[in-house]
Amino acid sequence: MSLVDISFLIEDPDFAQPFIAYRKSGNWKKGKYIQEEKEIKHFGIIQPASTEDIEQLPEGDRVKGVMCFYSRKDIYLTRTGNEEVDSGTSDEIEWHNKRYKVVQVMPFVDYGYVKAFGVRMEGS
Repeated sequence: MSLVDISFLIEDPDFAQPFIAYRKSGNWKKGKYIQEEKEIKHFGIIQPASTEDIEQLPEGDRVKGVMCFYSRKDIYLTRTGNEEVDSGTSDEIEWHNKRYKVVQVMPFVDYGYVKAFGVRMEGS
């Protein structure tokens, strides 16, 4: 049974808008961790998290300022690294001059997109 790829809806200009993900990765060099930040442009749907969405997060209803970001590009949580992906901390997403730390990613890869939950960071 084949699955229906609905990812084209994620980038429909009637619903989608641009946002930036900042991917931090790094390596140990001479006993010091050197971190780099890479800017990745996305175009997808952004909406506030619903009460049903928040129930899926480990922090439950204690989190504030949660947004859902839908994208056809990968969005990462903290990772230890492997052959395909460097190690690094969770992506930070900038939207409307505010940064959101990614706390959960739902990879709907069979349908052609990912859904990420971001929590507004202090000072944003």
